[in-house]
Amino acid sequence: MVYGAVTHVNADPHLVVPGATTTTGMLVEGLCAHASNPRKSMELIVKIIRNLLDYPHDPKFRELRKTNAAIKEHIVDVKPCSQLLRRLGFWEMDDVFRLQASGIRGPEVARIQAAFHEFPELVDLVADLGPAIRAVNLQWSQANGTSTVIPFYQVVPKRIADIRRASEQLAQQEDAELQEALRLSQSETAFLSSGAGGMGTRGAPSSFHGSASFGGHGFDGLHGRGGGGLGPANLDEEEDAELQEAIRLSRAAAQEDGPFYG
Repeated sequence: MVYGAVTHVNADPHLVVPGATTTTGMLVEGLCAHASNPRKSMELIVKIIRNLLDYPHDPKFRELRKTNAAIKEHIVDVKPCSQLLRRLGFWEMDDVFRLQASGIRGPEVARIQAAFHEFPELVDLVADLGPAIRAVNLQWSQANGTSTVIPFYQVVPKRIADIRRASEQLAQQEDAELQEALRLSQSETAFLSSGAGGMGTRGAPSSFHGSASFGGHGFDGLHGRGGGGLGPANLDEEEDAELQEAIRLSRAAAQEDGPFYG
């Protein structure tokens, strides 16, 4: 796009301009998805742009009160619209949007027009922005050397209804995934609280009760002896008894053979 007679500007609505994290095209799609009445919001944006450029010396168009019913419903309550105004050069205050001293940003007017151009149902709004394009000294240049204030290139057409439907489906899918995540989290919490599935505090056995088989020997609990086997707690006691018996026998033998000094 040519600015004035010599300067070219990038009017691609999908361009991420320096300092931005989104594009004009994405904001327009967000408007389509979330505005209560997308058409009304777009019409109001066009009207704001036209008022500024048709009446450049009238200060009342350089400030938009947020308490105004139309501004509140179609701009303030629709986040993408507020972002579009800021990209056009408005400062957002507590109770108003106020245009910067340097005026409206011409390249952003062109990007909004280009974004609207992707929706055949907005052809009238694209045309309504034509005088605004001329007012900021811009024009769409064609390969044959001619120029126009209306975008002429072919696009893959979009529909507001399709964007709204896709947004609703995505929201439903995300909600379903969130509900499933919550359900799984609650189930896991209940599972751990019950002590099931592991040696939890509750329900975790401190000893075996009943009979178990290990290496051919029966055990009656971890702390007892069973038929032919030794429980761990009795092992030291049995070894000590054997040692005492060995000492006794040694002393008895010593007494038979002679004096024992111990």
